[in-house]
Amino acid sequence: MWWTPVGEPWNFPGVGDPSSGNWIDVGDADEEILAMTAHGNQVWIYKERSIHRLVGDPAENDPELVTAAYAPAGPWAICEGVDVDYFANTGGVYAFNGDQVRILSDLVQPVFRDMHNTGSIPLDAGAAAKMALGFSQDLLYVSYPEAGNTANTATLVYNVRKGEWFQDSRAFTVFHSEGPRREMTGGLASGSIVGIGDGLTDAGTAIFFEWQSPYLDMGLPGNEKVVEDLRIEYLSPAALTVKIYTEDGTETTLGTLPIAASRSAKIFRLGTDGKGLRSA
Repeated sequence: MWWTPVGEPWNFPGVGDPSSGNWIDVGDADEEILAMTAHGNQVWIYKERSIHRLVGDPAENDPELVTAAYAPAGPWAICEGVDVDYFANTGGVYAFNGDQVRILSDLVQPVFRDMHNTGSIPLDAGAAAKMALGFSQDLLYVSYPEAGNTANTATLVYNVRKGEWFQDSRAFTVFHSEGPRREMTGGLASGSIVGIGDGLTDAGTAIFFEWQSPYLDMGLPGNEKVVEDLRIEYLSPAALTVKIYTEDGTETTLGTLPIAASRSAKIFRLGTDGKGLRSA
């Protein structure tokens, strides 16, 4: 890692001459640096297989390894948030506070675990280096290549304040923001640059909403379970079509939720003749 003297951002003394100049080793020589972010008197350094931290003046201090268990998938798969950084790889989406890594993508893990269904197509692990992240105004955008693609084709959005995930219909190659509270732009594969979060409607396009039950084994792994009912509480100015996707890839339309101006609820019976869905 090379650095400049204070107040001289153009001055990299000794570049090209390892025997002199302002440079310092960061981790293994065969592991490239993907990105660096500045936080007060700290610099967080992201490499291909590890994360390092430099505290204070690099002329007096060496970078220290924070973790070799996590790293971003590529140079655009990381962005700065408010007091944290966000990054993504084939295992999920994470937040890093300078000391610890915390996973954020529990509710959308089928995307990262190759649990394919017609609702969400999983990440193509071979092209994960193309992943791009951007953060602005409490929203974290995660663009990724779906299975069988070599470029980003889908985008998930995480509301960090509410802890909720939703989808954006566009796919971005890169994001840019002047800060976590400023407006953000995104680059599309077509070469266009668009403003993000500057509209209020979906332009009449249907929005796909997906929910995965957190009761993965209901506390009884290896035992057959039967789920008979699905109860949905909702409020919607338009009628909603409800479908269920099971792990074997089957898609079943359960019915419709009518318009509801106030909070309402409806129960759907599952399985043939309401006999329930069986699974181990």
